[in-house]
Amino acid sequence: MLFASLPEFSLRFVWYMYTLMTKY
Repeated sequence: MLFASLPEFSLRFVWYMYTLMTKY
């Protein structure tokens, strides 16, 4: 279960950082 939720968390984190970078 952990491995199944890990990719989602990683993708969400990367997307958050991506939006943060594009904002500025």
